[in-house]
Formats: sequence, C-alpha cells, structure tokens
Amino acid sequence: MFDHNGKIIQKTPYPRPRGTTVSVQQLFSTLPVRHKEFQRNIKKASV
Repeated sequence: MFDHNGKIIQKTPYPRPRGTTVSVQQLFSTLPVRHKEFQRNIKKASV
C-alpha cells in the first residue's frame, strides 16, 4: 500500500493466480464530489 506521496507504507503478500492484481482503496476520499458521482454511477450500472 502506498501513501499520498507514493511511498510504500504496507507490504502484504496475497495468494492469487498469475497476472496483475490492482487494489484501489479510498480513491476519492479527498474529493467528495467525485465520490458522490462515483456512487451514483455504481447505482446506475447495477440497474
């Protein structure tokens, strides 16, 4: 896991199949308007 400056703050091995895995957490935590729009788009996509 990386902080806002791109520095590694946590290394955790995850067992998974071959390939690339991307995990995104708190993507829009500092941008409330983007977060609301993202939530709205999720609701639209699931209908």
